[in-house]
Amino acid sequence: MNLQQNLKRHDELSAQETERWIRLPHPGASCPFSGLKRTTLTELCVSSSKNDFEPPVRSKLLKKKRAKRGIRLISLGSLMAFINSLPSNVGDA
Repeated sequence: MNLQQNLKRHDELSAQETERWIRLPHPGASCPFSGLKRTTLTELCVSSSKNDFEPPVRSKLLKKKRAKRGIRLISLGSLMAFINSLPSNVGDA
């Protein structure tokens, strides 16, 4: 395969690439993509009275059958879209 064929294949694979999912950061740590703490991310992606039971950020819970705990996966695209949709209050102090 020559370089042009490799680049074309890479572009095709990138277009087919699935959505990127990230894990919640460890307690006390910040998300490397958004800078938000674990608690804030949880409030954004888990149904609760704080978000009127309609979380603005998509997430999934990955767990085994009969397990009490699991891994919360957050849609990075959904998180970034939510952050970008927030108004910028540059002039407010």
